Amino acid sequence: IGASFFTENEYRGVAVGAQIETITHVVDVASRSALSQMEANAEQLANAAAKTFSRQPGLSSYLAEAPAGTANPVLAKLLHAPLETDLPSLRPVSVHLYNDSKQLLMSAGEDTDANSPILQQDNPEQPAQGFWLSGDLPRYSIVRRIGKNAGSGYLELQFDPTYALQSVTALTGLP
Repeated sequence: IGASFFTENEYRGVAVGAQIETITHVVDVASRSALSQMEANAEQLANAAAKTFSRQPGLSSYLAEAPAGTANPVLAKLLHAPLETDLPSLRPVSVHLYNDSKQLLMSAGEDTDANSPILQQDNPEQPAQGFWLSGDLPRYSIVRRIGKNAGSGYLELQFDPTYALQSVTALTGLP
């Protein structure tokens, strides 16, 4: 009887371990998939926003001449547009416009004073993106160069990656 009890407990332990391993794998794959989808949608939105900004007349002179914190009413409306996207698994939280010296000119959305480390890249000509923390909140940022020559700057879109992970919760039924 003692050996039978030991064997049954050992079997249960192995079965529970296998279930935990399976659940861990499912959650890992689903999380990676959800974040990859978020990154792809964020890339699409950032490229569209950068293209829209770059077509605005007077953008180059504004980026070249405006002191930090100077708002432009036309560009301010454009800053709000990405915040109202209907792309799935994507929740933009803020949009920032910087001059070529990486001084903040305008912001829209929540958490507009969050200073993204993604903007402080080594190569300003290369698009930058990545995950970081704003206090205790995870963020995903994409930074795109906009404008031309002396009148250039940066457009940064910040996203809440936890929003994308809601699909994992729905799939697994786990909180």
